[in-house]
Amino acid sequence: MKKSKGKIVFLIVLLSFLILLLLGFMISVILGWIPFRGFNFISYKVSERLAYEEIYDTNFQKIKVDATLGNIEVLPSNDEKIHILIYSDSDLFQIEDTKSDLSITFTEEEGFHFFIPSTKDLVQIYVPATTNSLFTLISDCGDVTVADFSTAKFEVTANMGDISIDSAKEISVDNDMGDISIGNVSNLKVTQDMGDLEVDTISSKLSIENDMGKVLLKNISLDYDSKIIANLGDVEIEKISNVYIDATVDLGDIDIANNDRSAPYVLTIQGDMGDITVG
Repeated sequence: MKKSKGKIVFLIVLLSFLILLLLGFMISVILGWIPFRGFNFISYKVSERLAYEEIYDTNFQKIKVDATLGNIEVLPSNDEKIHILIYSDSDLFQIEDTKSDLSITFTEEEGFHFFIPSTKDLVQIYVPATTNSLFTLISDCGDVTVADFSTAKFEVTANMGDISIDSAKEISVDNDMGDISIGNVSNLKVTQDMGDLEVDTISSKLSIENDMGKVLLKNISLDYDSKIIANLGDVEIEKISNVYIDATVDLGDIDIANNDRSAPYVLTIQGDMGDITVG
């Protein structure tokens, strides 16, 4: 009986090891760390076929893009109109617009199909730099790039891809795998599973949860109590004023310069494994 239990335990351990090995291999292939002919998802070329182009005079209050495999770019227009360009090798997308909303949704072909596309789509949205619209950007596999829109709000959801936003009034990001780079923002909320986060300036409020990766915040000024949770990775804040830092870490060092207990606002930093450096 003891020998049987020993064999069962051994098989369970062996099976667990093989599953982890397979999972690691799949992630490495997806990220392009291991070259595998026809299976490098990240290195897709962007389609050069212009499948759709339209100009709108409407000042949409909400703009939504839901892309399956492709990049999304929000760029400043050279006039007061909204320009939409879609590059894709297929026409599997739907566009709906009302007086206040614009929606672009990519769909999959009906039925079961197993094939690897050779290109990924690209959605380019050109809007006036002074827009105050709410942008909802969703990408399963692809990068999201946003230029300088200091009065706009962005809600970004990405399963696999990098996110870059130059500036915005409010930003909410939910990212499974990929790096996040942000310039200037007033209110910031980030939930990130795997990847680094870098922000130049936060001027009002922040909420950050990062499971695995480094968090680098260069300049912070808060009007509200805020919080950072980092499970595996360093947290570094280069400059912060008028804020008390309440930091704890299970495994790592804490180095805070000039911590002011009389400050009106509190930034709570909780870390599991990694160093916390402020100032």
